[in-house]
Amino acid sequence: EEGLEEARAAAEKALELDPLLADAHVRMGQAHMRARELEAAYQSYQRALELEPDNVLALGVMGVTLRSAGRIDEAIPMLQRTTELDPMGAIWQGNLGSVLIQAGRYDEAETSLKRAVELNPAGDIDAEMAMIALMRGNAKEALELTDGIDQVQLDKDMMAAIYQELGMEEASNRLLDRLLQE
Repeated sequence: EEGLEEARAAAEKALELDPLLADAHVRMGQAHMRARELEAAYQSYQRALELEPDNVLALGVMGVTLRSAGRIDEAIPMLQRTTELDPMGAIWQGNLGSVLIQAGRYDEAETSLKRAVELNPAGDIDAEMAMIALMRGNAKEALELTDGIDQVQLDKDMMAAIYQELGMEEASNRLLDRLLQE
């Protein structure tokens, strides 16, 4: 809470000093996102992109914001552009891979996710690769990919679907019950 207010104040001060500074609009947008003010964040990112159309951070956070809003077809070109402008940015490759999964473009997603790990070997794409395997109809492979992942970090919906596909209805139902209680 305190950090959010400090971030907002810093972005406001930067905008007072230079309202044409794209990065200040990006930072204001990030403060809005943390406060769950999606429309205000979108407007800040949009302004940053008007001022600086190839601002990598603005493109990336706008892509993630559009993805969060379910606007997948708009998010993809934004995130693709970030990978073109910053080809060494593992985070952009990972974000692109995730949004491509949502779009059902699994081959492209896999390529992007693997590139993210090439750029950052400490990165972990097992959950995303498990989702791709599940969506391709290979629940056994999906379950194997989730084996080493902290259960708290795993998507309960995905795990329930994996268990269901493998005929493990009791395990699937337990997860679904937990989801309903949350």
